Amino acid sequence: MANTIAPEHRQSIVQDTLKKGNQDCDTGIKITYAPSLPSNKFADIYGDNDIAITSFVARCSRLKEVYIWVNEESGGLIGAQIAQGGPYGQVIARGNVAGRSVGKQRVDFANPIYLETGKTYYLKLFKGEPATIRGAVARTEKNSADIKGYLTHGPLSYDLAHEMVFDKWKGSAPANVRFDERKKLPVRYEENVNKALQANTDLFGEEVLKFPGGPTYDQVKDYLTPLKLIGTAVSESGVYYIPFGRPANLAGYGPAALHLGDGSQIVSQVSSGTKTTMFVGAEGQERYGFAEARLAQERLEDGYQPILVNEYTDLSGVKYIQESFSDYSFATTELVSFIKITIKKENAKIDKVKLGLLFSDSDLVLDGTVLKSGNKVRALLAKGGKLSGGNNITYELDLSQGDQELYFARLLHPADCIRKEIDAQYYNAEKTELKQYWNNELAKGATFDVPEERVNNAWKNLLVQNLYMGYLYSIGNIYQTWYQPEGNDAARVMGEYGHMFRQKAIHEVLLSVPLRKYRTWEIGELLSHSAQYYYISKDSAFIHQHQPKFISYLEDFEKQMKSSAHGVLNAEAFSGDIAEKLVYLHHQAVAWRGMRDMAYLLKSLGSTSTGDKYIDLADSLRSRLLTALNESKTILPDSSIFLPTELFTKEKPVAYPRITETKYGSYWNLCFPYVAGSGLLDKQLVSGYYKYLKNHGAFFLGMVRFNYYPVQTGNYYKDGLPGYKTPGVDNVYGLNLSRMIAMMDDPDRLVLSMYAKLAHGMTRNTFISGEGDTIGPYPDEYYRTSYLSPSSFNNSWFLQMLRLMLIAETDGKNGLPEKLHLAYSTPRAWLAQGKQIKVADAPTLFGKIDYMIDSDIQNDRIHIAVTLPAQVSAAAEVSIRLRIPEKKKIQNVSINGARHKKFDAAKETIDLTGKSGSLNVIVRYQ
Repeated sequence: MANTIAPEHRQSIVQDTLKKGNQDCDTGIKITYAPSLPSNKFADIYGDNDIAITSFVARCSRLKEVYIWVNEESGGLIGAQIAQGGPYGQVIARGNVAGRSVGKQRVDFANPIYLETGKTYYLKLFKGEPATIRGAVARTEKNSADIKGYLTHGPLSYDLAHEMVFDKWKGSAPANVRFDERKKLPVRYEENVNKALQANTDLFGEEVLKFPGGPTYDQVKDYLTPLKLIGTAVSESGVYYIPFGRPANLAGYGPAALHLGDGSQIVSQVSSGTKTTMFVGAEGQERYGFAEARLAQERLEDGYQPILVNEYTDLSGVKYIQESFSDYSFATTELVSFIKITIKKENAKIDKVKLGLLFSDSDLVLDGTVLKSGNKVRALLAKGGKLSGGNNITYELDLSQGDQELYFARLLHPADCIRKEIDAQYYNAEKTELKQYWNNELAKGATFDVPEERVNNAWKNLLVQNLYMGYLYSIGNIYQTWYQPEGNDAARVMGEYGHMFRQKAIHEVLLSVPLRKYRTWEIGELLSHSAQYYYISKDSAFIHQHQPKFISYLEDFEKQMKSSAHGVLNAEAFSGDIAEKLVYLHHQAVAWRGMRDMAYLLKSLGSTSTGDKYIDLADSLRSRLLTALNESKTILPDSSIFLPTELFTKEKPVAYPRITETKYGSYWNLCFPYVAGSGLLDKQLVSGYYKYLKNHGAFFLGMVRFNYYPVQTGNYYKDGLPGYKTPGVDNVYGLNLSRMIAMMDDPDRLVLSMYAKLAHGMTRNTFISGEGDTIGPYPDEYYRTSYLSPSSFNNSWFLQMLRLMLIAETDGKNGLPEKLHLAYSTPRAWLAQGKQIKVADAPTLFGKIDYMIDSDIQNDRIHIAVTLPAQVSAAAEVSIRLRIPEKKKIQNVSINGARHKKFDAAKETIDLTGKSGSLNVIVRYQ
């Protein structure tokens, strides 16, 4: 492998000063432990058990720079830590390495690293992403008595190649509280959470379900600490980011500025992009947001707008209030991040503080208030800043005369830009324009106005996120790509919220990209979701345009079935982490659903012979799958039914006593809901499967249990991946589970899942979701971790749950829409006295619907105004449910002034089947 140290300079240890003069801390000391040539591997960094560690001795009081040598290009980011007290001691610094090329690589740390001179510390390197499938770091040329190498299993006889630059810490040494000031877990928190994780039933969830009146947010929110961390392999501080920008087109995505949730940093485009970091305090050396206990809970302006607001109090007691957002400006073609900082003295005993902006760009030039990179503009700055070191802007602020307010504008990339003073007027004008843009975009879709501000804020912001991300799974990390199962479902939810042009655009993208390694599964998703899009939009032109491709997919299935010994579709790998190829039911069921739906649709649009042919083929596939499933199922002593996803195996699959104790069981928990949600199973099988989930550990507060490594309850995976290093949840795959819960008509459990997702499956008040989330406690971490947020598909789960509460359709045996249920699963508190639920311009499979429910329950009365969809006559059943908080029963109902006898007081439902047009419904109680 290539190496960046010339042979003539190679030796085991090289020490030289950074400047001419004596080798001391004032001038700086560089220590190099050179790699061997040709390069020898120290350790892989993609294996779950390979963590490369080396000890080192602090030569001075500050560790300024760290470099390693990459032996093999990394397939993902390499996480890095500095620990004291042992290889797995207290972590004092976190960072990451890109590792995208062989040779010398800089380690970027989140904070200045203060050391005690002469003390031993440890540099640790490990996999930063599950998708990391290659990568290795290099050994030293010669071993040294000064350092010691380690792997996960213990000491090694060889050392890690690395280079460190030390110099003297300027100013007073930081107080220990600055590095250790973290929030503490509540008393008995760990004991209670582990007890819930150990239980076969959803211990916390069942407790909440017993509360009078059903689940509420306040009943759910205190069971777990919030999500906040995403890991230092993604962000320098380890805190999540919010991608800000506007969608480039109807399919979504565009330039992105990543604003860290703690307010410390703005990053361009991807997590390894150029950065601007904020420092505050008396000396300007305290990273904004560094101390957890002094950082207030961040929020969004107006509750949902993509404008981040947070507050931080520095070590001296000075308060900083920061607003930030990103949008386009007349001054430049680049996306611009706007920042407003208000500094308040509060009760601090000092008058003077420093605010610093550290840019990762080098050789910047300050021209008045314009910061330039070459002949391009990097940022527009407030007056009074001074440039030092080529990339550090510092403001010295005197608070004795009152609060200070500063404005900045950072371009995503240096570019041509009109010189413009960045002041309150400019800032507020840009913010107003941004808010108007997103309000206009939201107004193009449906309205789901419920009497709970937190829920309204959540669905609005999640739509903003998904309108931006579009067909992408995420933005700013390795998940900035497309996946067919997840992307098609996200598109469907977009259409169900009234953004059908967006749904169509996403489907167009997903139909144009190549299939990946789950051909059967992916084709099934494309077929079924294209059919669903037609039923909700009646866009026959879309079907005719892509009909040749749809027919080619059906022909593909036909060939697979003819060549199969079992008459089914091909064996495929279970998932990205389970490579064994078998006939898996979640693939086959989705493919069956797609074949059936598209066949009936083509027949209805005139392709009779083609439709009939593949209707018969779909029926044959279903019959064979169900025969194999019934031979493989296990009826347990509790009368629940275990249904394996693998079919035609030599030995009958064994049920999981506790589903997420194994990795395979965990992945079964994620994927089998695709089968239950497809309509393949009869009601008895679905009911037995649902009981198995509830009795054998599938849920945690109604969320989807998952255990990636897996880890035993009460334990954790040392330096494991954020979101996965303890037992947890993977809510990305909650959509089909919620569809099944609605199918089983279990409204309180759906409400439980919705509130748990809101409180624990996304960041508080900013609504950012990752893929997996930790539940079990991890040492020295108050906040829980998630993996590679944001996630458009995880966002879709909350959006779908809310819609299922308000509108739920079911289809018949031929895939055509059959039933329409309104307000079937709403939280009971939403119909308390004076509350109102409003749904407007909402698409359904029968056309658009409007309805409003006004509660006057204290006077034994509820008023409903509903305008039924244009094609409602095609529905076999239409009904509305009124879930009131009081123990009252419906006494009588009138519709448009006439008495209506079709209601079920026990089920709280009113039958509207056969009705059409606008209805004025009065419901009286006793």
